[in-house]
Amino acid sequence: MTVKRAARSQARSAPAQVAGRPHATVEQTMSLIRARGGRGTASRRVVIEALIEAGGELRDADQIVDAVHDRYPSINDSTVYRTLDLLEHLGLVRHVHLGHGPSQWYLSSERRRWYLSCTRCGRATVADGATFDSMVAEVATRTGFTIDSGHFAVTGTCAACRREEPSRPGSIR
Repeated sequence: MTVKRAARSQARSAPAQVAGRPHATVEQTMSLIRARGGRGTASRRVVIEALIEAGGELRDADQIVDAVHDRYPSINDSTVYRTLDLLEHLGLVRHVHLGHGPSQWYLSSERRRWYLSCTRCGRATVADGATFDSMVAEVATRTGFTIDSGHFAVTGTCAACRREEPSRPGSIR
């Protein structure tokens, strides 16, 4: 068995982080799609497998298309994009905007993720949702506004870039 085929086989049974079901497999995810009124097509299965194979890492739609085409070159790009939209509508995947680049996709988990995006080097870091819970609650209390955590990254300067910048009088470190 080739390394690539072994990885695909493992991905089919590997745990996925799916909303409300932190240890779902491809089969369980396909069942959720059907239970929520969708069809469990081969194309949708391949997109889910590509996201699971990403191992929790962010992927833009083109990277997901490439992973799908590695196995099934005949699947149309638009099918992958529509599948991502459907999976997001069903709560199984989410996307985040990191700066000015393309949206980045990932499997949903029970807890929303917050991404911290460095405006200098472009590095994205995942922050535990609990880090922002009090801020989200305070905004809701003061304004009645509910923040959609995770759709946009919180931008700033990462620790590595901050260490590299020279100290300036009056700057906060």
